[in-house]
Amino acid sequence: MGSLVGIVGFSIKNWRMVIGIMVFAVLGGILALDRLPMDAEPDIPVPFVTVQVVLPGISPEDSERLLVKPMETEIKSIEGVKQINSTAATNVAR
Repeated sequence: MGSLVGIVGFSIKNWRMVIGIMVFAVLGGILALDRLPMDAEPDIPVPFVTVQVVLPGISPEDSERLLVKPMETEIKSIEGVKQINSTAATNVAR
């Protein structure tokens, strides 16, 4: 607690310097923000995609046969696809 009183006491005694530092920091931040390039939608390649199909009441076996296999066939036809991992479960296929 003694150091907190020291910091507060120093800030009160040197209030002009504290305000000057604050103004300098705010202006520096505004200038840096203005000069930094910002892109709303940066071009970042995403190395994976998740596809999920939900069909309530379907069994895991039917999910594999009716959902997973056709999805795999369609996804394999997309250029650049290197690997496919599939999961069939109750009510869902991924």
